[in-house]
Amino acid sequence: MSVIAIYPRKSKFTGKGESVQTQIDLCREYCNAHFENPSYLIYDEDEGYSGGNTNRPAFIKMMKDANDHKFEILCCYRLDRISRNVSDFSQTLDELHTLGIAFVSLKEQFDTSSPMGRAMIYIASVFAQLERDTITERITDNLKSLAKEGHWLGGTPPTGYQSKAISFSRNGKTRKYYTLTECANELSIIKILFSQYLEKNSYAGVETYCLKHCIQSRNGKNFSRATIKAILQNPVYCIADSDAWTYFSQGDFNLCAKQSDFDCAHGIQAFSRTTNHRPSSSFKPTSEWIIAVGKHHGAISGRDWVRVQSISKKQTSSAYQLPLSNVTLLSGVIKCGQCGGYMRPKTHSNTRLDGTRGVSYHCVLKASSRGTRCQMENIDARMVDSLVMSELSLLADRYQRISNQQHIDFSLISLQHDALKSQLIAARKELSSLQDKQSRLISHMSDQQLSGELISTITKEHQRLESSINDIRATIDRINTSLQTQANRLSIADFRAQLQSPFSAQFDCLSYADKRWFLQSIIKRVIWDGSHIHIEPVPKIH
Repeated sequence: MSVIAIYPRKSKFTGKGESVQTQIDLCREYCNAHFENPSYLIYDEDEGYSGGNTNRPAFIKMMKDANDHKFEILCCYRLDRISRNVSDFSQTLDELHTLGIAFVSLKEQFDTSSPMGRAMIYIASVFAQLERDTITERITDNLKSLAKEGHWLGGTPPTGYQSKAISFSRNGKTRKYYTLTECANELSIIKILFSQYLEKNSYAGVETYCLKHCIQSRNGKNFSRATIKAILQNPVYCIADSDAWTYFSQGDFNLCAKQSDFDCAHGIQAFSRTTNHRPSSSFKPTSEWIIAVGKHHGAISGRDWVRVQSISKKQTSSAYQLPLSNVTLLSGVIKCGQCGGYMRPKTHSNTRLDGTRGVSYHCVLKASSRGTRCQMENIDARMVDSLVMSELSLLADRYQRISNQQHIDFSLISLQHDALKSQLIAARKELSSLQDKQSRLISHMSDQQLSGELISTITKEHQRLESSINDIRATIDRINTSLQTQANRLSIADFRAQLQSPFSAQFDCLSYADKRWFLQSIIKRVIWDGSHIHIEPVPKIH
């Protein structure tokens, strides 16, 4: 009696070919005719998975059973049910041969019991991958052609534009593509950002101008330097004129347009600029950018847009000043009583008699807006730290006397930490599932010849999955940040629970980073209102 494994598989997207059950029935019929008293193991759980790779649940289980010698023959309806990838198929076939398991393919009439049969299988698998690569290349070319035609391929439209569906008829069917249309109010802000940057040659200067004049983003938020930089470097605002042609044609961009397409009216569309990897997207080399002329109207002349890029390259980093790690304690805790924003430390330029420099906390909004949005007075950082430390000793004494509360603090934080870890595991599983779906979706393109309508459907689904993947990556980033915060709180709670000697002796042993963590564990915020310091402790847990 022979134990035969039957492996059927069918992709969902094409709707063509033999069903899974039909494949099983045909394999049974063949094996009943060619083998004596066969029994069967059916691995039919991979419906919807592509043959582009072997990362399929039922296939993985089947190969595990093969290694456990649970069957002697593997039968499938067609060769590409195992894999369309030559490397994967060869590896699978070698593994089966090593295990002494014969492989039978009904459609091609291949049987690995003979050398000629094995050779023919390898040849057929090469053609299967060639078909896959050819169709995948056709899909990629199709997406590039959409870009060349000025179509918007999805995602959040840039500030100044919105996505608009355009319907058209082809072969008696109504189809859609998307293009960018102008938002006059937002584009007026974009023009201000460019003109101010050309005037001030500084992202910080543009940020200050926006704060002074209450110019905000489409979401009603203040423009940050990072947002301003992203806008100024986006080719979508550049008018496709002679200056733009010179810039993009002389660079190493993948320019998908002719000089005649640069009509001094429409704007540039750039695709494949970023990797879309979290925690933050990074820019690809410009040689991988796809540059085309869009159907939307540009807002900034090519001359001005190119000037902005030139100035930006020459600029040194204008990142925000980092907290003075070995000088101040209240970074991230002290806030302005007037605007509610954070205050950050700044070292004075003058040197004092003892050779040191003074440090003050100043309002971030006040500094960025040059005093137009907030007028809060600065305050000496060392003086504030000293006052808070005095109050902190009293707070620490109170926590020392409440041992039960200490236990509750630690236990609750531990529970929260464990809950976050469970959320992280679930989020990672969801991300893996979405990535598998996306991978299968791309591989589906190679299963059959695809119609233009099906290509459009797959493209839209791919964009939806990409958006979902970005969302879950952001969720994972937030959970990881929360986990780090909870880990810090666990350390602080443990430290607080073990306070046996005077507080100052314990506190002085900590690094400045640990001191800040400890402060944040018992102080919700410190508020400076211009004349008094207000300390708000973290509420006790009941």
